[in-house]
Amino acid sequence: MHAGGPVGTVRGVTPRTGPSIRTAAIAIAVGLVAAVVWVPGPAAAKAGRQTWGSLCNGTAYSVATPFAAGLNCREAAVGGITRRYVAWVPDAVAASADPVPAVFMFHGSTGTGEQFFKISGWREVADQEGLIAVFPTGAEYKITGKNKRSTKWHSYDLACDVDEGVTPLRDDVGLTDGILDDIIASEQLDEDRVYASGFSDGAQFAQRLAFERGDRFAAVTSWSGFISPCASAPASDALPTPAANPAPSWAGIGSKDDRAFVPGVTELPMNPAVMNVYFNIALTNQTAAHGLDRGTWVEQDFATWNGWVQPVAAWPDPEWTVMEWTTLDTGTEPTEFVFSILEGVKHHYPNARPGAAKSSSYVNFAEVSWIWFEPRVRD
Repeated sequence: MHAGGPVGTVRGVTPRTGPSIRTAAIAIAVGLVAAVVWVPGPAAAKAGRQTWGSLCNGTAYSVATPFAAGLNCREAAVGGITRRYVAWVPDAVAASADPVPAVFMFHGSTGTGEQFFKISGWREVADQEGLIAVFPTGAEYKITGKNKRSTKWHSYDLACDVDEGVTPLRDDVGLTDGILDDIIASEQLDEDRVYASGFSDGAQFAQRLAFERGDRFAAVTSWSGFISPCASAPASDALPTPAANPAPSWAGIGSKDDRAFVPGVTELPMNPAVMNVYFNIALTNQTAAHGLDRGTWVEQDFATWNGWVQPVAAWPDPEWTVMEWTTLDTGTEPTEFVFSILEGVKHHYPNARPGAAKSSSYVNFAEVSWIWFEPRVRD
């Protein structure tokens, strides 16, 4: 829930006043769209097409047609490769002719868009706020040195993780552009309010979009994943330092995430000065790509900074440590990076919600992200 706390001007744009345009969030990542529902079979599998889960045996949608109310299953083809995504459109959004914002939700390794449609919390935020949520699925790769295949996103370190001899690296940035172009053609997209969120491997890719598509994304949040350049990656995968026009980004992680913490450093509060050393490489990469001064940051009180209020009275307020790097008040080109640690969360996207069993330290990161996204409008 949003308490209406103070939010600063971002990228030269002040928060909107008057009636809120609470009409969309599209979680995306695909390309030049040939949108159809596809029921997979042996021939399709041999052709290399992605297979659908049980959610997508419904209505087909063609290129540039408006999204319908409910679950939309679409395919996108880029470079001869067909990929898939699902979009959730609340009834109120489908009934409106107004342009709507978009939020990409990128799953982690081994995940799918359909899986994160069910568990991320973005479908519920879409219903609550009048948003559209879109969930793509990453390409499948053979993991280097392992007899294992996994869906992954083309983040900066993908070349170090997968066997390119089996599956070449896919152009996920191009796929994302294609999906945005398809939404624009449907005349349902507010192009100044496109956002992305990601988990783990999807978090790294969402951050790549913040650096390489700041001209299309207004802001990005990520959970449990940090950009990590790969020494053997092609030149096209080099981290820009700094990026030409980075979107504001917020990277979060749980205090019990065993992918980031070592035993003995698992609980909050953590002194920000200690965080600064513990996550030195990740924070150095992030601030460099944003063009920010690595040594100049401010510790923020989460509730005041974000304006979030615990939605369930019986739930305790979680413990956060928040560090912010920003040039918003310096008179220079505005940019922003936030790093936070949340008490008690392991390696998963926080998705607590009323009526469900306690999880994620009583926090729904989709809801918290939307509060942060809403006033941030691309200039």
